[in-house]
Amino acid sequence: MKPTIGRIVLYRQRYGLQTWLPAIVTVTEDTYKPGYFANPQTEEGRERLTHNSSPQYDLTNTLDADGEAFVASPVPSLKDSGRVHLQVFSPLGRNYVEYNVREGTLPGQWKWPEIVK
Repeated sequence: MKPTIGRIVLYRQRYGLQTWLPAIVTVTEDTYKPGYFANPQTEEGRERLTHNSSPQYDLTNTLDADGEAFVASPVPSLKDSGRVHLQVFSPLGRNYVEYNVREGTLPGQWKWPEIVK
């Protein structure tokens, strides 16, 4: 099954107890827009913003009053097919983001939850 935005998956922590935590898929290869998620602080990012923007993705707010590009936290590109970005939920309320996560059962990977009948 192919991951899609908003789907709940389980993420295995890379460190500590390496327990499985609930996570939501936030970016997939089908939804990643290079121009939209480009880092305007780099030359490559500014090039993408210039050539890949569309009315659907209004990127005008990435420029300050002097026309200089800025971004607080750029979203990295996906390294290869099959990877996703996740928003991971901690029972302590310390939610965090994991980028470029592969499907699997090793620490640092995600899997589909088991169906319980």
